[in-house]
Amino acid sequence: MHGGNSTINAIQRHLNRGKETIKIKATRLGLKGATSNSYKYITPCKASKILGVDRHKVYRWINNGLLKAKYQAICKERKMWCIDFEDFIAFLKKNQSLWDSQRVELYSLGYEYGWLKKKRFEDRREKWKK
Repeated sequence: MHGGNSTINAIQRHLNRGKETIKIKATRLGLKGATSNSYKYITPCKASKILGVDRHKVYRWINNGLLKAKYQAICKERKMWCIDFEDFIAFLKKNQSLWDSQRVELYSLGYEYGWLKKKRFEDRREKWKK
């Protein structure tokens, strides 16, 4: 677990506490965005962890032009791919057939969008059809 990058569910499991307890404590501590996503940019590796897919798949989406990303300097000697979080959400919404919502932890996107709830329902139904 790394500070600022953990979901409420991950913190809950790590501390062996209830989800509501974690939310209440975060609110009392004045942690802005504790129950929402506070990312501006994410890396392809972080995107792959959120989606539960191999990072190479995310890089393929970038190279094929499906997922917008910028190759930018993060320090003097190092450059890396950065995905604007809003572009990531737009990609997920537009390309729902490319990923499985059952692999995405609840609230790992910070908010459960209406289209995401619908996709979760559809993916769950597809799983039971098989």
